[in-house]
Amino acid sequence: MNHQRANTLKVAFQVCNVEPLESADMERYYVDLSAVRKTSAIEEVSRILDFQEAADFSTI
Repeated sequence: MNHQRANTLKVAFQVCNVEPLESADMERYYVDLSAVRKTSAIEEVSRILDFQEAADFSTI
């Protein structure tokens, strides 16, 4: 196949399949990043949410 590169975001979007991935495609495109994922930020956000009251607001 001879494909031309998209030269605008609109053209790129039009040629993309935006449907949810199904099981076979999930396995094909899944990349396990757990070894390099930093959990400290998630833990900090969880701690803030655990300690704040329902009516409280905070910047995260």
